[in-house]
Amino acid sequence: MTLVLIAVLGALGSLARYFTAYRFNGSLTFLPGGTLLVNVLGCLAIGVLHGMGERARWLTPDLRIGITVGLLGGFTTFSAYAFEVGRFLEEGRYGPALLYWVLSPVLGLAATVIGAAVTRWCGSH
Repeated sequence: MTLVLIAVLGALGSLARYFTAYRFNGSLTFLPGGTLLVNVLGCLAIGVLHGMGERARWLTPDLRIGITVGLLGGFTTFSAYAFEVGRFLEEGRYGPALLYWVLSPVLGLAATVIGAAVTRWCGSH
């Protein structure tokens, strides 16, 4: 059942991301507003889900995984990154929080630039 929820909710999250980004990416002239909105909304949603914790009886473990991995994973992976950094901070693990907070965007950006450069280089040879 968990895998079905992840798949179905993941598809819905991906569609929601597409339509949100499509609608709002032109709203800010200096930033991709739709992507920013998706990232902030995803972070808000995962925070609310975490804050609800075990109090919401309707939120079964399968549904929680379906929402976090499927819906929010399809909508934005930034919410998972923010949640994980926040979890380190909640646990008082400041070193790993700082390291993960810095390494994820830096290495992600570097990998993106390297991937694009390698692709261009391979295409020119």
